[in-house]
Amino acid sequence: MTEIQLKDRYISPEEIRAAMLNGKKGHYQEIDKVLCGNGGTTAFLNYQLSFNEVAIIIFPNVPALKSKQEAFQGQNIAFLYADSQHDINSKSYPNRICCTTDQFISRRRRKSFEAICEKSQNVYILIDEVHQTTLQNSFRSSLKDFINKVQEIAPNAYISGITATPLHPHEVDVKMLPSFTPPSLKVALSSNREDGITRVNKALELGTRVMVASNNGALLAMLQKNGVLRAKFKIGTTLWESLAMHVKIIDDENSDLVIISTAGTEGWDEDRDGKWHIYIFEDRSRNFETYTPQNI
Repeated sequence: MTEIQLKDRYISPEEIRAAMLNGKKGHYQEIDKVLCGNGGTTAFLNYQLSFNEVAIIIFPNVPALKSKQEAFQGQNIAFLYADSQHDINSKSYPNRICCTTDQFISRRRRKSFEAICEKSQNVYILIDEVHQTTLQNSFRSSLKDFINKVQEIAPNAYISGITATPLHPHEVDVKMLPSFTPPSLKVALSSNREDGITRVNKALELGTRVMVASNNGALLAMLQKNGVLRAKFKIGTTLWESLAMHVKIIDDENSDLVIISTAGTEGWDEDRDGKWHIYIFEDRSRNFETYTPQNI
């Protein structure tokens, strides 16, 4: 295993480049970036490519990709997802492309990606949050054997998966060591959901910012005030529809209450400062209401 000592809090373009080049063309390697939110994909997109080089990031879901699109708005980067306005073909494409896992292997895009990878001197493919290709392949057929599918499309590319939470017993090829020691966290366990909701409301009343993670619409509805639930939401469509059956929803980007589901555990950062309380509500008897250690 290769270790790269980071010089700063965030990964630099040169450091992510060194990690990618640790691998060999046509072979897959896994990069452990150790900490979440330390800029791996941002550094990858900011690296200055040489002539006839292409950089491709494959995202596990659309929200993660759209978050990157907002951050790089106005730059010459193609962002490909189901209802995207961007497009590529074998003759017309930028040298930086972001796409979802589904788009990369889709019938519509596959031939274009094959042609791009064949005609380019160097192709660098980074699979973001690569652990999700294993965690979600039981209900997302496109993720089954996903790494091999990427290698078939791009047999001569540098292919790396990156995550801060590698699955065991997956082997890690590159480890990016932080430049500082992360602060410790206190974790409390409770089996009383109602008490947890009470503590969330009390913290909000005291002006503390709170993040609540749950896939249960009925439970989240208990946070409503006078039939209205105002929060910053990072949840999937199914939970949104379930929650809307119980309360009126107001999505407020500036709210001190942030509500996330499993769909909201990837691809975005909460940058607001201050003291945060985080509550994770689970029901271990129901698979869809549980969180993996990687999600947490």
